[in-house]
Amino acid sequence: MAIPFRPVGIGQVAAFHVFRINFSEDLSAIPELHAWDDFNLNTVAHKIFTGTAGNSNKPMIGAIGASMAPSTSWWPSSASAGAAVDNASRLKGNDGYCLLSAAPPMATDDVFFNFDFSFPSDVLPADSVAFALSVTYRFTGATPSVTWYGNDEGSESVPVWTALTTQPKGTNGSATVIRPSDSGGDGVGDVVTIPPSSEAFPDEIWVTAAA
Repeated sequence: MAIPFRPVGIGQVAAFHVFRINFSEDLSAIPELHAWDDFNLNTVAHKIFTGTAGNSNKPMIGAIGASMAPSTSWWPSSASAGAAVDNASRLKGNDGYCLLSAAPPMATDDVFFNFDFSFPSDVLPADSVAFALSVTYRFTGATPSVTWYGNDEGSESVPVWTALTTQPKGTNGSATVIRPSDSGGDGVGDVVTIPPSSEAFPDEIWVTAAA
């Protein structure tokens, strides 16, 4: 298996074996999933966070930390600063983020999350929808290595995990990208059709290498 691929179960379906994060050492706090403008992890000025008048100026990306399969309509209505595991939040820096577990995970534990986009009718092609996902974690013992995975052509019951390429804070290199797409794409150079009214979710979401 290799990038690009469309993670099994991504979006608003009853699946939690979608994205997985493994820590090689015990953590001392619950890890958090955040999103920022870029790898500097300090601003949320892009349109994907500020939204538009058409969606009441809400972030256009959302996630759910999952310990079990969520509802098939888990999309969050707003940003929550620290949505508990199995509860969703729109993502926006420190104002909207998800907790990925109910207690600090041990080195033998994995944490999981799902993810989706929503595009309002008045978003423009020139609007910046770039973002960087980050995981915040704390430890008191040995420094953990952190590995992200996506379920690549497996199933919810028998996932097949492909490791994603991550980057240190402030480094924008070959990191894996989460890319929305219209139906029938391949995750590279795809387009998303903006709806004539309201908000719409992309038919497909892929992970692919940085452009």
